[in-house]
Amino acid sequence: MSYYLRKTLETDCKLFYRWANDPAVRSASFSTEQIGWEEHQKWFAWMLEKDSIDSFVCMDFLLPVGQVRVGQAQSDPKKGVISYSVGEEYRGRGIAKQMLAKLEGELSEKYTALIAEVKPENAASRKVFEDLGYTKVSEDETKLVFEKVLDGPTVVMQSKKPREAKFEVLRVVAMLMVIMLHYLDKGGLLHRLDGDHSGSNLAFWFLEAFCLVSVNLYVMISGYFLVDSRFTLRRLVKLWCEVFFYSVLVAAICLITGIADRGTYLNFYNLQYFFLPVVNNHYWFASAYLLMYLFSPFLGAAVKKMSKQQHMTLLIAILCLISLPKSLVPAELAMDDHGVSILWFLCLYILAAYIRLHGIPFLANGKKCLLCYVISVVLIPVGMLVAGGLRHMVVESAAEATAKGEPFRLGFLDQGFAYLLTTLDDYNHILVLCASVGLFCFFVNRKPKKNLVMDVLARIAPYTFGVYLLHEHLLLRYAWPEWLGVNKAYGPARILHMLLSVLIIFIVGILVDALRSLFFDQMEKLIDWAMGIYFAKKEVWDYLIVGFLTTVVAWVTYAIFAKGVFAEMEEAVRVGLANAVSWVFSVIFAYITNRIFVFHSTKTGCREVAKEFAAFVGARLFSFGVDEGLMLLLVVVLHVNEILAKYVIVSIVIIVLNYILSKLLVFKKPAKEEQSDEKA
Repeated sequence: MSYYLRKTLETDCKLFYRWANDPAVRSASFSTEQIGWEEHQKWFAWMLEKDSIDSFVCMDFLLPVGQVRVGQAQSDPKKGVISYSVGEEYRGRGIAKQMLAKLEGELSEKYTALIAEVKPENAASRKVFEDLGYTKVSEDETKLVFEKVLDGPTVVMQSKKPREAKFEVLRVVAMLMVIMLHYLDKGGLLHRLDGDHSGSNLAFWFLEAFCLVSVNLYVMISGYFLVDSRFTLRRLVKLWCEVFFYSVLVAAICLITGIADRGTYLNFYNLQYFFLPVVNNHYWFASAYLLMYLFSPFLGAAVKKMSKQQHMTLLIAILCLISLPKSLVPAELAMDDHGVSILWFLCLYILAAYIRLHGIPFLANGKKCLLCYVISVVLIPVGMLVAGGLRHMVVESAAEATAKGEPFRLGFLDQGFAYLLTTLDDYNHILVLCASVGLFCFFVNRKPKKNLVMDVLARIAPYTFGVYLLHEHLLLRYAWPEWLGVNKAYGPARILHMLLSVLIIFIVGILVDALRSLFFDQMEKLIDWAMGIYFAKKEVWDYLIVGFLTTVVAWVTYAIFAKGVFAEMEEAVRVGLANAVSWVFSVIFAYITNRIFVFHSTKTGCREVAKEFAAFVGARLFSFGVDEGLMLLLVVVLHVNEILAKYVIVSIVIIVLNYILSKLLVFKKPAKEEQSDEKA
């Protein structure tokens, strides 16, 4: 979603005040002293009133990130003088260029040229205007003057940090491993090693062990970059929308086409499961990943303030609490989440941040990294074999002791070895963690040469998350292994079937997510367009939203009393009383919402608020009289359908009437004082 400009609103006063008094902004301004609040209020009101000043706020989705305003030049009213600033937390993203480029499109019909005055020491602003094609027309000790003739808006590509190809390749490898894990598990190919020692089962388990690092790797890649990245609401919303898109769309397609049984899934429980995928943990990985991203700015700020020793101590402490106990104690722990929750993802984030900030000297060598990976993954099935053999010995010993009539306590040993068989392949087991770190550090230390394969993998890597969301959907996760015949016997052809199946799922997922990405791009443009319309008449749209909610309150309360409490009364009395009660509830709701969200009343104190509320109630009493009269006229006299009368005709009339009364009488703004000081 690109940045867009909206007109400055009265409610932006505090935002402008905070930006104006930012130390960096004050030092870059020609007037460097701090600005008082009352002084700023007067200036801001004056600025909004001036027809000769065009003021805009630059938006990143729903977040204001900067402001720019243009006033007429004294020497030539067809030229505009620019003043701009970007919020401290949003600097360094190229926002200024985007904002000023869009400004040209907004004002190209009003001005023939734009002028910028910059302090000589303000190198950042100088570069912005030079990059946008402004020409330096004068210079002295106090300021540089740049000018640009407007012959159409400048197109500036939004800057993005180039992706590191080696990590994009690792992302692709990790997702291929994820599909392989699901091929083996959902296909029913894995059997416990204490009962099945066949060559095929051993081979499947060794392959499983080599792929277990996939989830940890995917999270560590994100943590590695997030520690030096800025959190954006846009990214969070896009992730949530992507999860929602797959959860709902795939469910709809499966139910419509008959892939899933409608009788089983068309009920409230399953529908809310699909429509609330993150809350209901439809995709456990996506839910934990979104929460990790939500916490990432706090963790990133914390670890950056730590010394290397403090960071290492924190990391060791976390592993001693989460990973080591379950790896060393042959008994199930109450707090063990098996590495499928937000807690483990946060641990991986801290680990990846440590690798990025400080590195692991022991794993600086590629051979050592691969050795760490291979040894760790080999020990996983070997450990299962040992645990299975020991459990078998314990069971046999127990049987022999029982036959001889000797006492033998089987419980603890049997449960301990059985637990080892099920925990060695957990994502938070120390062996899986060591393997993950080894392979991750191998890619960190690599310096691959650019080639066609690397370029292709880097291009498709952003779509890998969609591969997971598609093939792991609740209605598909067990269906696609059945469609591909995973559980059939293939003999030596199993390897070919395995590779083809994984590639088919991966390629289909990439293609589907590429289409999803194109759709999202168009939706982002549509949202930007809609946001422009919304902010152009924000007060009206806010009132319509609040008015709709108020109407809903009135509808619900009217229905409760008209059809329930007063149902046995005579029609005229029933309609009148129910309408009166619904009016009381709707007026209270309307006053609170209009005061806060629509007209942004600044009145404080019991007396002032009471006067405002009384004026609001008085205005609503008038509209209530109109409401009552119309309802009686339409329903009782003209016999118009009650639902049509209440929910359509009367509702429209009352919404329009209430807006006019609220705007002109209740929340009327005080007269603005003249103020021409433009130093803010």
